[in-house]
Amino acid sequence: MCMKQMLAFGQWMLEHNPKSEINSADKAVSATLELIKVVFPRTDGNGWKLPKFHLMKLVLYFIKQFGAGEQYTGQTGERLLKSLFKKYAHLTQMHPSQLVVQVAARRHEDLVLDHAFRYSVSPALGLDIDEIAVKTKKWRIFCWRISAHIWVC
Repeated sequence: MCMKQMLAFGQWMLEHNPKSEINSADKAVSATLELIKVVFPRTDGNGWKLPKFHLMKLVLYFIKQFGAGEQYTGQTGERLLKSLFKKYAHLTQMHPSQLVVQVAARRHEDLVLDHAFRYSVSPALGLDIDEIAVKTKKWRIFCWRISAHIWVC
């Protein structure tokens, strides 16, 4: 029941709901958060005195101030960051202090190589980009291996 309530709340906060429904949701949110504390007890550290947990109580305030959560959710940015790291992190030295900088550098190199291939190499060779989509993917993999060898090693 507890997980169903949290998932339903996550979906509800992204939708455009009537003000009356938002105003009456305070008790339901508080009850859900209390249920989480009971069902998933935390005795380590600060228990449930976590910033993200506390901010759940403020979600209704933010919805009242700024509208539906879909307008200011961080899910898209988080998903982008996750996909970038999955794609490029293995091409870095994996030093925590330089990881973000190196992932950004690998992404930039990928964009430069793609642009060069698309607008210089392909036209010079008379290639049709749409025709060779699969070969382009192989070209990118080859370029990633070259860039990983030159800049990371």
